[in-house]
Amino acid sequence: MADHLFGPDRAPPKPLLIEYYGPLYDEKKWSEFPTRYGWKKPSTADEPGPSSISSAYFSGIECWLYFGMLHHIFGREFNQSDFLRDGEDDRKYITTQNLHKYVESSKDWKKKRLGERTVEIVNLVAEQIRNDRIASCVRAEMGFLIRILCTSLWNIAIKRDGPQIENLHLRRCKVAGQWEYGRMLADGWCPLEVEKARMLGNVLSQAYLLQLPRPGTSPETHKLCAKTECVANNINEEEYLTRHAQDDCDCSHIFADMDKLHTILEEGGVPLVAITASAEDGSFTLDVVKKRTGKRYVSISHVWSDGLGNTKGNSLPLCQLQILFEKASLLLNDKEYVPRYEGVYGPLHTGTARLAHFAGNSAIFNKKETVHLWMDTLCIPHRRDVRKLAIQRIREVYLNAYRTMILDSEMRQIASKDAANFELLQRVQICSGWMRRAWTLQEGLAAKSRLYVLFKDGPINISTISEETLTKLERGKIPILQRELVEYIIGTWFTYFQHSITYASKFEKLVDFMVKPVNINGSLDPISPSQIIAWSWFNLAMRAATRAEDRPIILTGILNLDLKKVLDEKGSDNRMRTFYTLLNEFPQDVIFQDGPRFDEAGLRWAMKSCQYTDTIRYLGTNPGDLKPEGLKVTVFPSWIFLSDDVFNLDNSEISLDEWTKGFEDTPEQLTILLTTKSSVILEPNTEYAIIVHAQMEKNKTRPRVYESQFSEIDSALVKKQGNKSPYAALYESLAPIKSISDYEKLPNDGYLVRVVRAELQERPWIIG
Repeated sequence: MADHLFGPDRAPPKPLLIEYYGPLYDEKKWSEFPTRYGWKKPSTADEPGPSSISSAYFSGIECWLYFGMLHHIFGREFNQSDFLRDGEDDRKYITTQNLHKYVESSKDWKKKRLGERTVEIVNLVAEQIRNDRIASCVRAEMGFLIRILCTSLWNIAIKRDGPQIENLHLRRCKVAGQWEYGRMLADGWCPLEVEKARMLGNVLSQAYLLQLPRPGTSPETHKLCAKTECVANNINEEEYLTRHAQDDCDCSHIFADMDKLHTILEEGGVPLVAITASAEDGSFTLDVVKKRTGKRYVSISHVWSDGLGNTKGNSLPLCQLQILFEKASLLLNDKEYVPRYEGVYGPLHTGTARLAHFAGNSAIFNKKETVHLWMDTLCIPHRRDVRKLAIQRIREVYLNAYRTMILDSEMRQIASKDAANFELLQRVQICSGWMRRAWTLQEGLAAKSRLYVLFKDGPINISTISEETLTKLERGKIPILQRELVEYIIGTWFTYFQHSITYASKFEKLVDFMVKPVNINGSLDPISPSQIIAWSWFNLAMRAATRAEDRPIILTGILNLDLKKVLDEKGSDNRMRTFYTLLNEFPQDVIFQDGPRFDEAGLRWAMKSCQYTDTIRYLGTNPGDLKPEGLKVTVFPSWIFLSDDVFNLDNSEISLDEWTKGFEDTPEQLTILLTTKSSVILEPNTEYAIIVHAQMEKNKTRPRVYESQFSEIDSALVKKQGNKSPYAALYESLAPIKSISDYEKLPNDGYLVRVVRAELQERPWIIG
């Protein structure tokens, strides 16, 4: 198990049971254990291959790498029984519940120079576990535990003793691997969730997630999902059924007045629903009212697949209205749900919020039986013209809401009192269906500090607990064994909810302008427009939408652009074309993104959809000016070549021997293999360019293409249109390149291109 990730006082809710049936470590020198145990002879200079290590030694190798590492660090104080526990099945399982006792005293750590021993042994163990000969002798699940222990111990060393030199093997040990990937899928996790966890964390975050129960999920839930998209929450509008609070309930629907909805929207307003409870008979009435300044309401953010939508009308079952009334009433009236703020101005901001809350409550004291809320199911009509008006005002709805409440079926089965704050953050951002849906993105970004998640035991201000967790982290109040894990969790949380257009109060606008989202080291770089575009793109592309034409609407809304212009267009392609016309710049890295692009000149660089198709890739933040002719690209180096000089592996008029005659690869010139993701036929006697995803001057380092051999590097192929700088070009395809040293082992398609390393230069391009 990896119990230590949950702290010394709490057991994992779903322990990761890894059986141990090996020997006790003999407490002697670590480096000599292979000889003592017998799989390596003292006189053998060369280490044996995998086939020469008998399976009889496998459990000893596991003991050596895991318990031997701990003994090397802690010496005589190490007691192996502290790391083993008896299971109910009379088997022994590995546990790290007592690891904190060995590392909690920073004075002992320094005095005994444990950091030096840790750095030494962790690098050695990482080298062994990454060695195929040794790795083949270790169970995959045991290898996972060894990597967890290496990473955890290393983190303590660098936090207490400063930066250390880590070898390549250790860096790879920290990365999430195949065993935990497969285990998460087998436990019912969505492939997209697993990929997000891999990208945004490391082996520790995977271990943590594996020990969280997932109520209501199974492998069947996500059998049609991919690592780039979750489709489990997509709906079929023709077959959709609104759910009751209980399966056996058959109460009647309560309808919003359609005429009032239409009238308010056509007059330029925003409709709310007022739910009134009768003290006499417990009945509820629903009225449609116009949103006015000072009127407090709760906006509801939910996932339609949870059953609270309605494809046929603006109504919900009475049982669901009752729940909405009760929870919204809490948020509007209970002092417990006033947001708390951290930081220098935290107490002042919190006090002001409480004063406003109580002042507002006194004004509505005699009307507590009525609550106002906005919910798309009840407040967005189905008639196309007024529906467009309602969608244009969604930003305003969530911006002005007194509270926003997230309804997510999985979160509603989790008791918040049983979990640490950072566990709740991790559950919301990785596990919730709410985080996987496109429409909820804008709603969460707009709500800021007024964002509440409904858990089993009530609503929790998710913004408040993120701030409190960050403050604890900065003040060193997080136990050292959990610190790196919490840094990952809080870092990704602020990445999702701060790298965005600012929708909040003037106070929060000031904070957002001054502070670059999550930088634990305290950097105060301002957020650039290109960063906002890149992170908004990443946020949306990671989410699913039932209708492709909704994505341009959501992206436009997030960036606070002219939504009416996009809504006036029909179809996803036309809406995306219009979206690009609303921008002055776009990240240059888009030319290395995979996916469908437009065909027309001037837009061939542009993605047809804000959606990942094969690989999740962050859109970089190097801004490129948008011009009618295309996107200006200036920061990436390129090679220019003539089409007649390349060798077409699929169809060439000359033989390869004839093409290679008189040419040899040297440190100055080489042959590269160029493959294109889309079909490209090079025109005769035409200049093309390979733009390489590398930056020449960054940290004064040279791109990998200067190495004697380099693996695949993302590049873009463009057709040169003129000789005047900045060079006009047409985008042809995403085109990975790699070095070629063996002409006898070539693929059946692609192009061989001769290039000179010194000619890889930064050139300005206008790519249409």
